[in-house]
Amino acid sequence: MAVRRALLHGYARELREASAAQEASTSQRTAQAASRYQLGAQIGTGGMAEVYAGTMIGAEGFVRQVAIKRVRSSLAEIPAFARMFIAEAQIASRLAHPNIVSVLDFTRDPEDRLFLVMEHIDGKDLASVLATGPVPTSLAIFIVIEMLRALDYAHDLPHAEGGTRGVIHRDVSPQNLLLSYEGAVKVSDFGLAKVRVASDGVRSETVRGKPSYMAPEQMAGQLLDGRADLYAVGVMLWEMLAQQPLYVGTTPEIMAQALFKDLPRPSSARRGVPADVEAIAMRLLARDPDHRPASAELAIEALLQCADAPRDGRGELA
Repeated sequence: MAVRRALLHGYARELREASAAQEASTSQRTAQAASRYQLGAQIGTGGMAEVYAGTMIGAEGFVRQVAIKRVRSSLAEIPAFARMFIAEAQIASRLAHPNIVSVLDFTRDPEDRLFLVMEHIDGKDLASVLATGPVPTSLAIFIVIEMLRALDYAHDLPHAEGGTRGVIHRDVSPQNLLLSYEGAVKVSDFGLAKVRVASDGVRSETVRGKPSYMAPEQMAGQLLDGRADLYAVGVMLWEMLAQQPLYVGTTPEIMAQALFKDLPRPSSARRGVPADVEAIAMRLLARDPDHRPASAELAIEALLQCADAPRDGRGELA
């Protein structure tokens, strides 16, 4: 009996020592990862996370400007929010496209808070651009086409195990569309994105996202596919053409308008809106998803046929 007890005590001691060594190793790796990044000024905030300007520091004087997104301190200890943040990182790590903000790293800081390291975009979001004045029609078309290229890629993203498992953004909005001073257009913030398995849709278990850019089927908690994102694109195109918000009011009022009322045309708010672009905006805004373009690619093809379609590429924005 004494021998057995001694063996058990010895085994328990080894387990404690191994556990302590593992914790020390994990803590050291976390500290090393965190030391690679310097946090700068806060440049954005949302319901779940904060975004900071940051600097990535490497060997031999290597320095790169980045954006660092980390969970808000008030939510860091809540498992559900940690899972959402981890899911965002997992989805974003699969997205490699010129029109999508790149994710460079995902780790923890010394306080054990998760943070996401992303490429830094030197520019403004579309919401800030719209607040400064009108957007020319050719520029609006260019911005929308570039945004649609990103969504077309995400919606058809193949899965490593085979088959198509597209990613639906579910929160496309002017705040999540970044325009660089060099003329690049980048979709950001896949925090509410969901993976669509095969031909199935994604059910919106809870209504998330910005009501003013939310598709009617998303408001109703129905199955979603990429056409829900196209509706949000339609709202943004409408607003650039009309030079004013499409939806105004409380969340219930916005939902009532989207679900039950006929939407006005951009030309009712501003004279001189080209009929061809207006028609595409209204198709994107169809209440029934079956009446919208079937894919982002088809919407791009339609926009390229418009008389005001851009011919200078990034020159339209730079």
